[in-house]
Amino acid sequence: QLYVRQFQLPKDSKISIHIYDTSGRLIKKLLSNVSYEIGEHIVVWDATNDYNHKVASGMYLYRFVANKFVKTGKMILVK
Repeated sequence: QLYVRQFQLPKDSKISIHIYDTSGRLIKKLLSNVSYEIGEHIVVWDATNDYNHKVASGMYLYRFVANKFVKTGKMILVK
């Protein structure tokens, strides 16, 4: 299973995207302070944790940080 997240940047930015379970435990650091240029980008999560083990179906939270902008959202992983 893959989860795809699309985002647009109005200017060059340092990006972090981290995924958490509903208990708030960090599951995966997709990106950590990685430089991206202005424009549209796509990030893919392959439903694994930081140890490359598959995670269970269920609800997960993501935290997207671009410079000072922060967004948290929900996603449901169905296998």
